[in-house]
Amino acid sequence: MSTPPPTPTPSSWTTAQLQRMGTHQSGRNGARNAMPLEVPRYSPTGSKPGTIKVGSASWAVLAVLRKTGAWMTHAQILLATKRGTKSVCWALLYLQALGLIESGTDTRNSRYKRYRAKKLESI
Repeated sequence: MSTPPPTPTPSSWTTAQLQRMGTHQSGRNGARNAMPLEVPRYSPTGSKPGTIKVGSASWAVLAVLRKTGAWMTHAQILLATKRGTKSVCWALLYLQALGLIESGTDTRNSRYKRYRAKKLESI
């Protein structure tokens, strides 16, 4: 008696489907080639990864955190930057990934975070 094949994870199933797309016919245009997954993303603006554009939400969040130099909550950053919740959330994640800001837990609850810019000499 043979063992059944392992159940594929959602990501491996999706990857297999994307790679298989190039072998099937699609619509009126005939064969559609699948994009290899190793190809890096194309940036229409030509900016390099890790750069922050002047006027972007990341730029505004970093400017506010550097100006105050203090720990700020998400709500305080929203008010100071006059940006939307989603753009500020993404900017905070992006700036943390770049190592430009740090986060700490709030005294109210561990679900809440406070953010501040790292000192320039420690970057």
